[in-house]
Formats: sequence, C-alpha cells, structure tokens
Amino acid sequence: MAPGARVVDIMPRLDQVQEGNKVKVREIRGGRSVRQRLAEMGIHPGDIVGIIRSSVFGGPLLIDIRDSEVAIGRSVAQKIEVEVVD
Repeated sequence: MAPGARVVDIMPRLDQVQEGNKVKVREIRGGRSVRQRLAEMGIHPGDIVGIIRSSVFGGPLLIDIRDSEVAIGRSVAQKIEVEVVD
C-alpha cells in the first residue's frame, strides 16, 4: 500500500441487500432523528434483520425484525450499514 493511502471499509447498505438474505446491522448513519425513529421501530446496531421484500422500483423495503414485519423507506434504508450473515 502506498504511503498515506487510506483503507476504506465499505459495508453494504440495507437497501442493497437482496430479498431472502439476513443481515446484521453494523452502523446507522444519520442524525439523531433517524436513529431515534429506527430505535422506536426496534432496529439497533447488532440486530439481525431479514429482507422480506425489496421493491425493484425504489419503494419501501419490508423487513423482519424480532418476528415483526416493518416497512422502511429507501432513504432510511440507505443510512443503515449491514453485513450479510449466514
């Protein structure tokens, strides 16, 4: 690696995950209101989330979190960094 080069760890965002996959929430990027709204829905870093439905045309995602189905808008899903789990 060249001196002064930065290593960038790029994690996928929730809106990039295909239907049927399970992911672990790694980080929520966004202001306090976004984090608070997601916390009220029961979504926190470390949680396992399943993707039930992801609209092809940019609509909301339907996810499974703790045996509940929750719809999340694309703009909010873009702020949630995840890692795919088996």
